[in-house]
Amino acid sequence: MPKIDTQCPRCGVSFQVWPYRLRQGQVFCSRLCARLARRGTMAPNRGDLVGEEFGMLTVIAEHGTRRGHAMWLCRCKCGGRTVVSTGRLRSNAVQSCGCLQHRRGEDHPNWRTGVHITQDGYREVPVPGSTDSHRYRAEHRFVAERMVGRTLHPWEVVHHRNRDRQDNRPENLQVLSRRDHAALHAREDRACSN
Repeated sequence: MPKIDTQCPRCGVSFQVWPYRLRQGQVFCSRLCARLARRGTMAPNRGDLVGEEFGMLTVIAEHGTRRGHAMWLCRCKCGGRTVVSTGRLRSNAVQSCGCLQHRRGEDHPNWRTGVHITQDGYREVPVPGSTDSHRYRAEHRFVAERMVGRTLHPWEVVHHRNRDRQDNRPENLQVLSRRDHAALHAREDRACSN
């Protein structure tokens, strides 16, 4: 069977094609015309996400395709809008319009009461009203300063009587000089080894 004359629905160029190619769906004169005709249309297996919620985002409308991926216009609970692909919505890779990145302290979704544990095992708490880079300080020093009613000197050390570095109750803390602290630990270590 000979080739059939047909016309490209995108650019209007006349071309010849085998009949079985028409049955397979080749109606364009080139791959470029086929790709350009598909651009801007929704993927056939996308599903309808309008009205669904993903994190802080609610899908409000279709927004075409980008590189073959269905895109959705979403409204965030903060009032912002963003365009997100189906895959990024369903995998929870995007949960807001970007407003979560700017939240700090108690407003941030990963807030853990503001307490940090250092590599040495000491608890650090936020300093109220601090605007510099030192927003946290050692909790045991903070509690000891309230006990003695003044700021501790740099040469003063806060000793934990039960040696639990996270037990910062006032009755467990003792303010010593570095020399007295080292001597106390030496005595306790000798008593434990005997």
